[in-house]
Amino acid sequence: MAFAFDTLAFAKRLRGGGIPDTQADVHAEAAREFIMAELATKSDLEVVRRELDTSIQTVRKDLEASIQSVRKDLEASIQSVRKDLEASIQSVKHELEASIQSLRKDMEANIASVREEIRTLRMEMIARIEHAEARMTIRLGSMIVVATGILAALIKL
Repeated sequence: MAFAFDTLAFAKRLRGGGIPDTQADVHAEAAREFIMAELATKSDLEVVRRELDTSIQTVRKDLEASIQSVRKDLEASIQSVRKDLEASIQSVKHELEASIQSLRKDMEANIASVREEIRTLRMEMIARIEHAEARMTIRLGSMIVVATGILAALIKL
């Protein structure tokens, strides 16, 4: 769309307002030069559009590259954190296994100690029973001797 500045109509209006002819013509010509110099043509707009398209494409490529770089950095950070966590988990696992093994040894030692105490107590009980059995045998024998002596005395009588 072309834009035309009507200098003749502008000059006539100035003349109608009391401006002398030469000044009106100079004002009209100066206004046309300034206004036309500031107007953008279709080709001017097309050049600006192409420049903007190029700038947008450049910014888009830069943003895509930045996004890709950030994505790679994040993936690397995530991988690093994952490795650190796996190492920590393995460390805790080994510590727990060592603690369990230590507890197992302690429990086995305690069980062995309790078994030894039970064996000792059993042996003491057997010895006491045997001792009590021997004393009872002696008493029973003494009682038989006394009973035999009493029977013999009763028979003699």
